[in-house]
Amino acid sequence: NVTVMKNHVQAVIDENAVVQTLGNIGVTANQVQAHTVVAGSAAGSTQNAVGAGAIVYTAENVVLAQVAGDLAAGNGIDVNAVNDSDLVITAFAAAASSSNAISGAIAVVVVNTEVQALVGETVHIEALGNNASGLSVLARNNSEITAVDLGAGASGSTGVGAAIANIFVEKTTVAGVGAGVVVVLPGNVQVQAEADNDILLTTVGFAASGSTAAGASIGVASISGVTEALLGG
Repeated sequence: NVTVMKNHVQAVIDENAVVQTLGNIGVTANQVQAHTVVAGSAAGSTQNAVGAGAIVYTAENVVLAQVAGDLAAGNGIDVNAVNDSDLVITAFAAAASSSNAISGAIAVVVVNTEVQALVGETVHIEALGNNASGLSVLARNNSEITAVDLGAGASGSTGVGAAIANIFVEKTTVAGVGAGVVVVLPGNVQVQAEADNDILLTTVGFAASGSTAAGASIGVASISGVTEALLGG
């Protein structure tokens, strides 16, 4: 089973736009995901049995909040790009034998997420009226991953069960105010980039034998990322 997901969420004020309001200006791109990936197999034998299961899950996510046109606001200005993802992965293989039983399962998960909150170059941002406040530019990229990997073998002769879970996560999180931007506001200017990874990886191998039994599980998690808050380029 192969699953490929491509998501692009964006909120943009174009470079040809001029936005003026006595209230707030908010530009928000928000993505919330929850996915469950299961790969499993089982084999039972009175002579010979083989079971196999595999799944490949690939997700490419782009979340963009961008201001490229001039703004004037009577209150706060917020540019927010937020990704919250929750992924549960289970890989299990079980084998029982009165002669020979072999079972294997593999789950491969690849997630690439890019979150950007940007104020483009040469944009002019100013107060309108007497109640204006500040500018907030926030990029937040949060991932919660739970993986359970189980391999079990029981034997009356030979039973082998093996399960493998491979997780690869790459994240880019950028909050930026470009070169040449002019901000004339009475409040604070905040540029924040946040990336949080919460990962629980559990592997269990079990074997029982009346002759030969093997149970094995392998879990691999690889996470890489770039997190930047930039002012002026």
